Amino acid sequence: MLASYIRRALSSSYLVRALQSGMTPLDAVRLAIETDGLLWTGLWIFLLSICFTYSVSSLGHPPRTPPPPTIKVPRNRIIEAQKRRLEITRAIERENARLLALEKGLKGGFPFLTLPLEIQFLVLSHSSDWISTYQSLICVSRHMYLSTLRGCLPHMAITLCTMRQVSSFFDILHSHPDVALLVHHLWVAPLRREDIRLGHTILRACTNVRVLACDARSLFVAVAKPSKFKHTMCRDLTLLLSRPQWEIHLNMPSGISFISQLTRLRVMSEGTVPRMLRFPKITQLSYVDRPPLNPSAVEYPWALDRPDILPSLQTVILTRRCGPPQRPPERIGPRLVVLHISREVVEMQNWCDGVRGKSLWDEAALIPLIDQSRGDVKVII
Repeated sequence: MLASYIRRALSSSYLVRALQSGMTPLDAVRLAIETDGLLWTGLWIFLLSICFTYSVSSLGHPPRTPPPPTIKVPRNRIIEAQKRRLEITRAIERENARLLALEKGLKGGFPFLTLPLEIQFLVLSHSSDWISTYQSLICVSRHMYLSTLRGCLPHMAITLCTMRQVSSFFDILHSHPDVALLVHHLWVAPLRREDIRLGHTILRACTNVRVLACDARSLFVAVAKPSKFKHTMCRDLTLLLSRPQWEIHLNMPSGISFISQLTRLRVMSEGTVPRMLRFPKITQLSYVDRPPLNPSAVEYPWALDRPDILPSLQTVILTRRCGPPQRPPERIGPRLVVLHISREVVEMQNWCDGVRGKSLWDEAALIPLIDQSRGDVKVII
């Protein structure tokens, strides 16, 4: 290798220039060898750096993964999928067009909404007996929702017992406070203690109620306790499970005003018939009668002979529970009627039937006077 360097040095241009500069041949050869070595050293350094960089990049790069295999979908399936997407898109467009046309029709003069409000409410009132129709009407539009509330609520029997019923109706009153004035028939008897306060709030807000069913506690809190009497339209009261002498708790200005305007009263037992306060306008009284051992015997109601408590009383209706076959109603004298109700019919159903025009009072008015000489009914005095 040294010999090759010497040969290259002797043939190099460095040697010629060195000899021309006056150097000895030995020094010129040595200089040429050193200069050529420096050139090769730089070249080797450059080559080694390239090799090192390539090695490092090759070791640090993750191995190449083969591309996933291409799944070839049959062309007929692609066409079917495109057809389905096109059908769905067209169905959505048709539905949007239908809703838009309906909305334009409502705004531009839906025939029903062009009628006078009195006629609208009269037509809607006939749908108050069918809850499914009512639910469908309130989903048509916002305008129809408000019209349905105004047309149906005054004729509907609003029963609030379960948690869902109480909370949902409370939410309606909270969002639309004016709806409370549309409630004319209200049964409020929450089954849970947690809902009793909401029931009181609802009864306190529904000041336009005509026919009311609740307990004595609710009457005291929502009607009698407020200093200003607001329930001036109520004439029919069904007192639910309450203790005897319940009317004592109403002995305050608002309570006295309330009981002074009642014309119909129904209680759940003879023991809860008023005895302490005067009910001057009660003309019809009804209560659940538990007959004695003889089912044909009827105890003469003491309320008929209490002009100090019930001076305007005209009719007493006794309701008795009986199993099938149901006995026909009986009128015992001009002021006493006995109605036999199936055990399967609950009190709430009787109350709702009364709101729909099939009340106990109307049924009793149609019963003719029986001939007591037949001995069918024995009146115990």
